Amino acid sequence: RASKDSGVGRTRACSRMAGDALAQAQTLIQQAYAHKQKDDLEAGLKAAREALVLSRSAGDKKVLAEAQDACAALRAPKPSKIAPTPAKENVFGATRSMPQVVPGISGPASIPQEPYVSCYRVVGSAETKTLSGMVTLLTGASRGIGKGISTSLAEAGAIVYVTGRSSPGKVTDILLMGTVDETAASFAKLGGIGVATHVDHASDVQNRALANLIAQNHGRLDCLVNNAFYIPKPDLVFFSTPLWAQPLRFLNEQIAVGGFNHAAQTLMFLPSLRRGKGVVINISSWGSQTNIGVFPASYVCNKAAFDRAMAAMSEKLRNYNVHVVTLWPGNVKSERSIMGAKRSGAKLVDLETVRFSGQAVVALAGLKSDELYRFSSAHRTISSADIARFETDGYMHQGNLHLFSTGGRTRLS
Repeated sequence: RASKDSGVGRTRACSRMAGDALAQAQTLIQQAYAHKQKDDLEAGLKAAREALVLSRSAGDKKVLAEAQDACAALRAPKPSKIAPTPAKENVFGATRSMPQVVPGISGPASIPQEPYVSCYRVVGSAETKTLSGMVTLLTGASRGIGKGISTSLAEAGAIVYVTGRSSPGKVTDILLMGTVDETAASFAKLGGIGVATHVDHASDVQNRALANLIAQNHGRLDCLVNNAFYIPKPDLVFFSTPLWAQPLRFLNEQIAVGGFNHAAQTLMFLPSLRRGKGVVINISSWGSQTNIGVFPASYVCNKAAFDRAMAAMSEKLRNYNVHVVTLWPGNVKSERSIMGAKRSGAKLVDLETVRFSGQAVVALAGLKSDELYRFSSAHRTISSADIARFETDGYMHQGNLHLFSTGGRTRLS
């Protein structure tokens, strides 16, 4: 019995000692955090380590975890072994980054950016559908500017009828390829509706059938883009041929498709245009003002006649809410110009993309009626760079490079 009493006494003594150790450990933990608030990390870490020893000897896991957390909070962070990134050398003397340049190519965008806060809206494409529901027709869309403009119209949400003589298995230009069916098929993924129509615009019968098709399907036409233009074959004879060797058929063939046929076709669509928004955009060229060396004389004659005919028509049709504007693209990087550069070895520098003229057409088609009346009156002929400024890659073209005949009205400033 005496030995039993002595064992119980020792157990009670050990329990009393463990309880004292736990109490002391908890006190030391509180002291450690108090030192941390006073920024005395060394004294706090010493108290936390003593608490860690006492709690480990007492065998209490909860207090042991608290002591370990206190040690971790008070322990000084280790210095990073990662070497700092050396600063890049400023390119072209620039000191800050610019958003409108290409990283690694134009220089300033490769400069490290300073920290900033930005906000982005994640929305659908509804805000870009400025021409949603509009019925548009573009002639000559197998390739080149016509294809680029029709693509921009479809991206803006319009119903786009595209015309051309090409069809699957019947390519009109073997070297350049492309069909209106391929062009129209690409509109669905852009949010527009494409309808391919196979029309030879040298035929009045087919032009009349196209006008009847639009009238029967929609009853109106909001925007007509007269773009079709025929280049007589072969190309080697059409380009850079001396005046005395140029065939007389060139002028007749170009006027048939790319000249007076557009004026006649516009009159055919006049009932539908009056029931719609009534926007007519003619794709011409500054070649109507000067004889470009590589083109035959028939080119400047046809373009000049086309521009003056549509300007006279603009004066008459404006009173019936049909607004006619002539658009001059700049030097365009089309399939034909790329092929010509490969043949001649010329360099294509700062050329407009085919989509750039499309941006200008979309902007014109989206104007309100009163704006269209003023615009077609004051600016009957205008350059693409006067409407759209930034390319698809961010490059900015310079506007106001041409002086236009405005019939005594104020020119675009």
